[in-house]
Amino acid sequence: MQVERRARIKRAPARLMAATASLAAALAQGCSISPMPEPPAEQPTVDLGSVTTKLPHGTNEPVTVEGGPGAASPPGAIVRVFNLDTADPPAESVVGSDGSFTIELNLDVGQEGRIQVLAETQRSSPIDFVAVGNGQPPALATRPLADCLLLEPALELDAAMGSAVTVSSQCPSAVTIDSPVVRRLVPGFQVGTGGSWPAVLGSGDSLSVSVEFQASPGTLEEIFFIQAAAPQQDRRPVTVFPAAG
Repeated sequence: MQVERRARIKRAPARLMAATASLAAALAQGCSISPMPEPPAEQPTVDLGSVTTKLPHGTNEPVTVEGGPGAASPPGAIVRVFNLDTADPPAESVVGSDGSFTIELNLDVGQEGRIQVLAETQRSSPIDFVAVGNGQPPALATRPLADCLLLEPALELDAAMGSAVTVSSQCPSAVTIDSPVVRRLVPGFQVGTGGSWPAVLGSGDSLSVSVEFQASPGTLEEIFFIQAAAPQQDRRPVTVFPAAG
């Protein structure tokens, strides 16, 4: 009996050591578990149906572009608006906690604007609109040849990644493309150099519009226009992000 008791006593430390080793292994495995990934950032958006324009009471006063609650996201993002019919700098505002914003800029009824939401490195798709009246939502800008005159890229070009916009025609009639023009003169911003203008595209034809935008770091994007003169007038704005000079 005493021998058996001594044997049990001797075996007890071995069991304790095994349990301790198992616990240590489990803790080590727990320490190697990867942390939970952070949720993806909220994609910037803007709802043109929740936006209204308010006209000034007098002349030479800015128009107010207002987004109601939920008009833009995420809160804290930048809302930027360009007047596509002037050379004015863009106007900006910040999205409120309820998704609202207010921007003042020079914009007449019938003129086109381009609105976009910027959140760090992400951007919403730019939306082109026309101011139609006091207290009314702006209308989407119309592009008469949208179904058959195609641009690649269609809306934005990073000059650090590409140096041209390809214009392709699937229209049944020949399309006349005028010389592209910049929205405003900016040093280092050139488009359409080396091309022969006006250019005529038959169905299935395409052409490459050269784009060069060398600018110092911190320079905002700018806009140029590819314009069709026939069979209908059609103006396409393209936003260009500059390559570092």
